[in-house]
Amino acid sequence: MNAILHTLVISLALCLCTPSKAQTFAFGGSAVPASLTLSFGDGSSATIEAATQGWWSATQANFNGNTNIVTGHMFDIQWNDFFVFDLTGRAGTVLSAGIGLNTGIVAGSPAFSLWDVSTSLTALLNLDTAPSAEIYTDLGSGVAYTDSRIAITTGHTDIEIALDSAAIAAIEAALGGRFAIGGSANIDIPEPSSALLLVSVTVAGYLRRQASKRSALS
Repeated sequence: MNAILHTLVISLALCLCTPSKAQTFAFGGSAVPASLTLSFGDGSSATIEAATQGWWSATQANFNGNTNIVTGHMFDIQWNDFFVFDLTGRAGTVLSAGIGLNTGIVAGSPAFSLWDVSTSLTALLNLDTAPSAEIYTDLGSGVAYTDSRIAITTGHTDIEIALDSAAIAAIEAALGGRFAIGGSANIDIPEPSSALLLVSVTVAGYLRRQASKRSALS
């Protein structure tokens, strides 16, 4: 009997410690490309449509010409996306910057973040070499370009994400060339079931009492 109870406790512990892999993602098609809005010190402004965009995964293959964007956890695969903007002919002091996105199809409650990209543009844009754990990780880590995660709660909605001072400095340094930015979304992990927690604590308590009884009789 005790062996069965021990097995039950171990099984419950595994259930409690294993995170749920719920679908949590935002997916957008190529029909609504991202945009970069800049304001300059001379009072002018510009809205620049992404020259290209796409996604990388550590485990999923991709192909050149795919401009869909997806971030988060979908179909048991992790995804990060990227956006590249052509800043040729742009110059001046950048005062503010923002990324415009359409949220597309949304599942769960993804919280979106934007990051610097250290991967070379040649490698980033060669999707035929996907998957790549290195590029996937780069697009979701490093220097944050948003002050906080942006909660995405509604699909097919245009949103504007303000970029922070680190992003503005990077954009200013990239004026006259191309500028890349990566995007990632966190994964929802539900709290352990209170019912499971109660059962595991109860069984563990029972086992302790049985062990105490055996010690008293010996």
